[in-house]
Amino acid sequence: MFNIYNVQKTVDIKFSGLSWESDTLITTIADQGVDLTIEFTLDETGEVPIADETLKAKYLLAKNIIDQNSSIFFDKRDEAFYKTDEFMSNRHKYAAVVNNSQKLISEKIEEALPLVKALYLHMKNVNIPEDILSEEGNYITYVELMYVLSDRLKGYYDQALEHAQIAKNVEFYDLLKEFIKFLEKYEKNFNNLMRERKKAKQQASISKDKTKELTNNLKDKTIIIEEKINILAQLCDSAYITKDTQTKYAETLIELINQKQAKLFVDEANRILQDIDKNSYTTFINQVGDGFYGGLSEWRSDDLPPITKEQFIKNLSLYEIQMSISSSNNRFEHLLFLYVKEKDDSFAGHFMCARVEDAKITELSLMG
Repeated sequence: MFNIYNVQKTVDIKFSGLSWESDTLITTIADQGVDLTIEFTLDETGEVPIADETLKAKYLLAKNIIDQNSSIFFDKRDEAFYKTDEFMSNRHKYAAVVNNSQKLISEKIEEALPLVKALYLHMKNVNIPEDILSEEGNYITYVELMYVLSDRLKGYYDQALEHAQIAKNVEFYDLLKEFIKFLEKYEKNFNNLMRERKKAKQQASISKDKTKELTNNLKDKTIIIEEKINILAQLCDSAYITKDTQTKYAETLIELINQKQAKLFVDEANRILQDIDKNSYTTFINQVGDGFYGGLSEWRSDDLPPITKEQFIKNLSLYEIQMSISSSNNRFEHLLFLYVKEKDDSFAGHFMCARVEDAKITELSLMG
């Protein structure tokens, strides 16, 4: 009688737009004059309930890529290492001193000495984690900037010495040269590390040709969702795509996995409806009539003529089904309520509600 597959497209669209941080999704449809409301509830973890370990691994891969590629991810991890108030303040002051064209070189040296000492000490002592030693981390940006500033300051210094504009400050001059050498070595080591990482990633990755082949396959509109998921998972791990493209693929991968999992909820809803249909909705209507007829006289208006149980049952019709489906520990659980109305409105605007469990009515009540 009722088959949710008649409206599966509607449900899928709702699911694909669902934020999985939300608790529930409610979609209301109509079939043969009966409202069908289905509430899909996620499990207590807030994650998509995925029983298939291979599919779950793909989902976690995509989530990790999105996290890793987000600026927020790096900001949080970089903060303790270079975004300290003292370090950032000294870096800004150093740039202001070096770039101030109004200051004499002697004034620049006097003001820059304590700043160079502080910056050099910080960079020698800081323990930089590997996850920010990458193209996405900002630490190397500051290294390059300080190198440019220091090299520029040394140029001013050498020029002033050459023209006998200042006396040589041995302490500062040696410190500045040492700092520049440190920055050069730091950047060289960083670049070597990046080359090694890139090489290792390419060796572990699918080939450049395979990446191109899969990218072309992804454009095929006839491939099924499972094939798309497999292609996207491989592309997400490729060393031959940009970070932006990788993030886009990861977001699409999560969306498709959500849609695939949504279908499991839809299948479960259809199974429940088919299970009830085997027992016949007429049977449920008869049971509701039997259950409520005994108290009918207390509600039925005196303006209405007396009515037999058979006539009362004949006047009943199903007008709404409410179903709640949840998934916990890879198992589906559900609640089902059938709402019945009566032609004469004998219960003064109230409607009859039957709670159904395992295709059997377990509770009757008046609602509304």
